[in-house]
Amino acid sequence: MAHAISAVESHSIDHRPPTTIAIIQLALPSMMEVIDSSDSEAEAPKPLTTIWDCPNVRKINGGWECGYCPPASNFFKGENATKALYHVLKIKGHNVRPCDGCIPPQYANAYTDLHLRNNAASETRQQKKSAMNKVIGDIQSRTVAAIGGGVVVVPTLPAYEPGISLLSSTPSSLSSATASSSIKKRTSSSSYGGTISGWAAAASHQSNHAPQKKFKGGESKPASSQLQLKLYGASTYDPSAAGRLNVAIADFLHSNCLSFSLAECPKLKAIITLAKNVHKDYKPPTRQAIGGPFLDSLFESYWNQQMKSLLLESDIFGVTVFGDGATIQKVPLVNVMAAGVHNPSALLDIEDCTDHLAKGGKKDARYLALEVAKPIITRLDLENPDGMASGAVDLIMFDGASNVQNAGRILNALDPRITVGHGAEHVVSLLFADCYSKIDAFKLLSSFSKRCRDIWGNVRHSPHAMFTAYSKQHNNGINLGFVKPSECRMAGEHIALLRLLRLKNALRSTIASKEFMDLKQFKAEATILSSDAFWKYLFVMCRALYAPMRILRLADQKTPAMDKLYYYVLQTDRQLPNEADKWSGDSVTHQVMRFWLRRRENLVHDYSLVGYILSPNPIIMEDAAKNKSKDHMNAAKRLIIKLFIDPTLTGTERTNAIAKMYNTFLE
Repeated sequence: MAHAISAVESHSIDHRPPTTIAIIQLALPSMMEVIDSSDSEAEAPKPLTTIWDCPNVRKINGGWECGYCPPASNFFKGENATKALYHVLKIKGHNVRPCDGCIPPQYANAYTDLHLRNNAASETRQQKKSAMNKVIGDIQSRTVAAIGGGVVVVPTLPAYEPGISLLSSTPSSLSSATASSSIKKRTSSSSYGGTISGWAAAASHQSNHAPQKKFKGGESKPASSQLQLKLYGASTYDPSAAGRLNVAIADFLHSNCLSFSLAECPKLKAIITLAKNVHKDYKPPTRQAIGGPFLDSLFESYWNQQMKSLLLESDIFGVTVFGDGATIQKVPLVNVMAAGVHNPSALLDIEDCTDHLAKGGKKDARYLALEVAKPIITRLDLENPDGMASGAVDLIMFDGASNVQNAGRILNALDPRITVGHGAEHVVSLLFADCYSKIDAFKLLSSFSKRCRDIWGNVRHSPHAMFTAYSKQHNNGINLGFVKPSECRMAGEHIALLRLLRLKNALRSTIASKEFMDLKQFKAEATILSSDAFWKYLFVMCRALYAPMRILRLADQKTPAMDKLYYYVLQTDRQLPNEADKWSGDSVTHQVMRFWLRRRENLVHDYSLVGYILSPNPIIMEDAAKNKSKDHMNAAKRLIIKLFIDPTLTGTERTNAIAKMYNTFLE
């Protein structure tokens, strides 16, 4: 990090010119001298994310062209990435002929790697889809049983009469009197759902009483094997039904301003599947039912499912509780979440503090600890199937605010097994906030990025329309726009700069177009964007904070990552010179390093140290074998004493218990 920043610190501007544009224009000549080493590192080959990333497989004229095949037979119709990949892999079939050319080994390996990654991703998607469908089905089945007590309402088939075939006696032929009387005999809550037990009984009755058909040899077989049970719809197939259903789904989403992605939601598919088995007189539940018993029952079902996954093996791995305050529409809230080895993100509660504050209370440490967090921790202990006497929660993560940190200390006093720490995402976001609020070089770039967003991505209609057209051209038809920094988004200003860098080609095409030149506006901004020196400078400054950005993204993931935290901290440290005590100057490098060293201490704690030496990741295991020190072993010993040693033990008995447990850990 220091090396990357020091490459441009000599080009930083020590005074404050009148405008952002003037600053960058003055800096352009010196930006031309930005380190050449950044270019060599940027030219390193990257793994293919799609076959179109390869320069030898190009999309052209509604098709694609293979750079290895002879010119007479190197064009293929249709932009099909899968076929193009199978072509260069020389795999027969898949409606494309194998490549006839000679493919260099490095490209062949890249194609094979892309193929394997695509297959792995496809299998992962199928597994997730299957697991999601199973979870949805289980939760909805338990909810139905909870609401109806296991007995669900459906109209039944009429009693069997000889000579009447179920092929013609469909639900549509049932009289309304029969259906209504069947419903009244059960419950008025017919909209809660249904089973087909009544239909199955009728089908069984039909099978047992079906007329016998004579076959050769005198053998008799029931004719019911040819009968079908018609449970829904008309008696004849309607070829236009699928099209009308698609229009009805689209109209429902459009009219209610719902996300178009809901059309691919597995829960919508479950609705369509279940709708095939209901009677024509079925009525959807009322809004009162949806907001009442359905909401309560679904909540209980999802809560039980969440607790089951969260507390699974919590006696071995424990549970982490974390949270933060929020104000939404002037409502003061505190959200509390938890993470376990099988559930990295479980929402436990969203506490509304309005009543407490209306009585003159405050969101102080005592309230957060005793009124918000403690009841939740107690409920986790009560619902823990392992029945741990010491409790499942052993780690609490908050931000650095004094009230929440003091609340954590209160919880630690109530249960000495609990460790209180700073959330890594919040710690690193403070580093970015320091850089973009106190260092002129980063403030300058952020200000120019906002200026570009105002011109090409916001209120200027003509430049925005031009930019949108070129953005689609450079991003496969997708309008990729600017990012507006937000306080709710960690490192928002840095992410906005990364997006500006991503939009380089679209912006340069826009300012070079005749339409934009004819506007005869924003010439200063266009001059800066047309300069190669500016983009090099922007790239280097973004890369300078790459290491802390990795830590920030690590905290964003919904996967256990404590073992990677200290490893990434070490990776950041390795970019720093050893003379850390010399960070006392006013240069960009010195300022960033001072901010980093101040925030770093909150990322290094017992859990990150022990997670580092116990990581199952082969790369981290190799790194830990080289860098394991007494600090790591002392951290392990402290956690062993805190988590596993009976606090009532004293003297020799306590010493022997610690020694035995520590030896077990070393083995």
